[in-house]
Amino acid sequence: MAKEKKEKQVKKVHNSVELFKQLLWFRRVKKKEFLWQEIVGAITGITKTRTKEVEDILVKLIEFEGKIRLSPDSDIPGVMSPEDTLKSLAIQTLSEWTGRKHLKTFKKICAKTESPILSQIAKVYIERFGGEP
Repeated sequence: MAKEKKEKQVKKVHNSVELFKQLLWFRRVKKKEFLWQEIVGAITGITKTRTKEVEDILVKLIEFEGKIRLSPDSDIPGVMSPEDTLKSLAIQTLSEWTGRKHLKTFKKICAKTESPILSQIAKVYIERFGGEP
């Protein structure tokens, strides 16, 4: 039973990783549009399993400068854009997993973003690790 559960979790993480690869590297896209609900499910799934591949995807999410193509039938996040919401979740997860390791990436997003909310979130984590925004 435990082995079955583990295999199911691995498959879910793999599917989530594939979804983010399509979002981030849209030249390889199989899907044209995404549902916000599936993106939230995917980010929830991948942030439960710390791997180098997932860490790299989270960094790419923070650095992502494109737009996510949401389906017209999709829910949307409330306060921030879908892109900024994912960046925020990526910053929080990477901070928890790696501490200061990605401080430089957090500083870049803090300087580049037009979102005051995302900027503030990045600043909180930068300052938490003794950095200057």
